[in-house]
Amino acid sequence: MTEASGFSLLTFVLQPAHCVVLRDWMEFFDQPPDRLVVHVGQNPAIADQLRSLASEFGAELVIAGQTDPAQTTENETGLLWQQFDLIGDDLACIVRLDTLPYRESNLPWQAEAMEAMARHGAAFLTGSTLPFRADTTLPETGLMQTQRFSNCFAILPAPVWRKAQQAQQSGADAFGRFGSEAAVELYCAESGAFGLRLPNSPELRIFHCQEWGPRMAEVRAAFHAGRGIAPFLRGYQDDFMGARARFYMERRPPLSRRVRILLGRWKRNLLGQTG
Repeated sequence: MTEASGFSLLTFVLQPAHCVVLRDWMEFFDQPPDRLVVHVGQNPAIADQLRSLASEFGAELVIAGQTDPAQTTENETGLLWQQFDLIGDDLACIVRLDTLPYRESNLPWQAEAMEAMARHGAAFLTGSTLPFRADTTLPETGLMQTQRFSNCFAILPAPVWRKAQQAQQSGADAFGRFGSEAAVELYCAESGAFGLRLPNSPELRIFHCQEWGPRMAEVRAAFHAGRGIAPFLRGYQDDFMGARARFYMERRPPLSRRVRILLGRWKRNLLGQTG
């Protein structure tokens, strides 16, 4: 991504407070997006804040329509299609606003990552999780080669996204709300395409927090201060899938629920030993 090539940032802004995280994303890039394409919640204050933010960063604002939490969960792929239809063949950056970015003292990363993407023929750049065991280090870049894709943060050419969705439409349906991500991964698995992962570090990191409400302010402040980040900078994402998933600063379940979970595990283990 050079001075001559801009990109469009695609996201959902459901509450006025989410504009704070969107600002973090705008500041995360060495070269901010030249276009914001967003679906918004019903609060009119959202559009006002977006217009101010877009003007501050010199970006064109395109409001693709209104949405709500149910739609962004159940029809994410359909909403993404609407957004991609508005950007032609531009480079796209998908982000989610329950995902926090941080870079230390304006640390440059963008040009080098995009040059590596072009040089190695990568289909996308992604991040927001630990690496998977199948990911491999790409020498002299600080990046990793991967076939795993996340809408929490991903940069890719619009034609690549469309091609993956069209090629895998029926297969991706089986993945429900994760269908658009699965389509890219299935496309990579079948075609041999791959992307690059931007690994997390203390100086440059993207954490999926899965926090949307008022508590996001507390989580964001801790994240920017670097509190409690170490466990999320080591290991493999394979070990934290499904029921074992973990998120930065997630609240522990109530004691009564934790006791029920432990009892359930004990009973399953007991049945396994006697079965």
